[in-house]
Amino acid sequence: MKRGQATIFIILGIVIFVIVIFLVLLSMASQEDETKLDIQQSAIESDVLNSVESFVEDCMEPIGWEAINLSYQYGGYLYRDVTYLEYRNISYNYLCYSDGGESLNYFKPKEVLERNIGKYVIDGINKCIDDFDSFPNFNFEKGSVSAEVDIKPEKVYIFLNYPLNISKDDRLSSLSNFSVVYDVKLGEVYNIAKEIVLEELKDELDGNEWRELRNDVGYFTRLQRDTLSDVDRRYNISIFDDAFEFRFACKKPVEGGQPGETRIKSADEPEFGFLNLGDLSYLSDSEKTQRLNNFGVNSEKEYAEYEANLAKLANAKWVRVDFEYPSRVGEFVDLGRVGWVHDKGLNVIGTIHPETGINWDRSPKYLEDVGKLVRIFDYIGYWQIGDEPDKVGISADEYVDYFVEVSDVVKGECENCKILLGGASDKSSVGFYEEVLVKLNGLGKEFDIFDYHFWSKKGDEMLAEESAIAYFDMLNRTDNLRRDFWVTEMGTYSGEPTGYSSQTEEDQARFFIKVFALLFSNKVDLVVSDLVENYKFEGVSNGYFDHTGLVYDGFGESIGKLGVKKKSYDMFRILADKFTDVNRYDKIPGFTRYKFIKKNDDYFYIAWGSGGFTLGENQIRMIGVDGVEYLMDGPITIQLTDDPVVIEPV
Repeated sequence: MKRGQATIFIILGIVIFVIVIFLVLLSMASQEDETKLDIQQSAIESDVLNSVESFVEDCMEPIGWEAINLSYQYGGYLYRDVTYLEYRNISYNYLCYSDGGESLNYFKPKEVLERNIGKYVIDGINKCIDDFDSFPNFNFEKGSVSAEVDIKPEKVYIFLNYPLNISKDDRLSSLSNFSVVYDVKLGEVYNIAKEIVLEELKDELDGNEWRELRNDVGYFTRLQRDTLSDVDRRYNISIFDDAFEFRFACKKPVEGGQPGETRIKSADEPEFGFLNLGDLSYLSDSEKTQRLNNFGVNSEKEYAEYEANLAKLANAKWVRVDFEYPSRVGEFVDLGRVGWVHDKGLNVIGTIHPETGINWDRSPKYLEDVGKLVRIFDYIGYWQIGDEPDKVGISADEYVDYFVEVSDVVKGECENCKILLGGASDKSSVGFYEEVLVKLNGLGKEFDIFDYHFWSKKGDEMLAEESAIAYFDMLNRTDNLRRDFWVTEMGTYSGEPTGYSSQTEEDQARFFIKVFALLFSNKVDLVVSDLVENYKFEGVSNGYFDHTGLVYDGFGESIGKLGVKKKSYDMFRILADKFTDVNRYDKIPGFTRYKFIKKNDDYFYIAWGSGGFTLGENQIRMIGVDGVEYLMDGPITIQLTDDPVVIEPV
């Protein structure tokens, strides 16, 4: 090889070497850039995930504190229960309660309290998160939320499982587990309260036992006990470095005394209530404003409280509330008034309505909202599943399917709640409900109370008894006689609604005397009527329900009578008082004459018809449809007419 040729090959080799080195360096630089890009993208995702995690947990924290605070305030509950002690404007739930000698333990198991705190956080979290609007550049796909709560002696742990898929462009990340730890000694005070309740249930804590217990729990725990009466004690427990005080009360029996009130209605005593107190939902906004102005109140809350006070003055103990679910809204509406009337001391029956226009179908969201409704109104012990299904054109099968699914949700949230079936519109629907009960029997599905409704025309009061007998026969045929029997809608009108014969206030009062006697002598336990007139109810001017109330609303035919009580209001009040503590009755065969007897053996009569009614008592008090009382010396024979009278010995 010549020298020149060798030189060329050397130069070429150097060039190739340089090119290779250059390509290697270029490749390394590219890989470095890609690595930097990957690192940069990973850092962005990490920042976002950390921010989302902090955001969710920041939402959880105050909601959890609210639930913990309530659990202290109400002795392991998150609400004021039906049985409570009011002392200096503070409500103390009874955790131990003696009724007629039976000791009842209302102390919530720790697992139930943990579950209720978890539900409280779940219910509040979505409102706080607000669809993650704080992260406008990212898309969020949310899964089903669940919560676990662990109450330890000195801490409370809340774990939220909230599956989230977070995406932007072609990037996707997931989060699901969130948690908050609360430095609070709920478990410690819970255990102390439990010990006190168990001791109270076994035997009253005397002074020595109380001192020993205080010494055992240690210096840093403050235990306060006040004996407020022969039956009531209130307890306050706090740990000095905690911000909360655990409160509850216990009721002990008085020797020789009468049993106290119970949370569940006694089946053998007639009681009274009113329908949808404070309901203005059927009025337009202008009509609603006019009604508030007419009654001199400033808000719907004040109006609901006004009606609740009227109900209590009439000796009513109950209110039935309809929970409507309009399709256009997609949730239960008009919930505020429920708490307003309950806070006035009335027991609530909740009627769960199907989603309007959906033919009684049950979407997952609807069933979820039913569960939420029962959780929100934990103090409601009675839930009616649907209302008058026999009137809306659905089959017995369709109602059974609805009843089973919805009642299962209710019982899942409130194991001790009572379930009402029906809202039967009249005795013509006996066949529909017999088919329903046969199908429920076949499914092994239970209910507690059968409900029917009786809205009267002029002069047909006896249909109340005929309907009651027809439905009792049906319950007997289907092996359901053990069920209680209520009438949660009943009444008649005064005035002259379109299409009906005119009735006077005395006619309306006459109806109540007769129908109460007919229903309560046929084992009906509770009746519910209208209180204030319902102007343009369901959009009908001068309709039937414009006139069924016991108090004039000042609209339509009742202009100038705003707030005036009809004679039927006074009669309702008188009868509700007379029937208090009645637990048995006698019916005189062949006559419309009834003797109602109380627990203490006092008694009174309700009678009407024809012929003479001889009474051997030395002196009697007689009350007629006008509400006027007459004192008469006996023995005496009263000539009866179609106007019923209430008679009692003096």
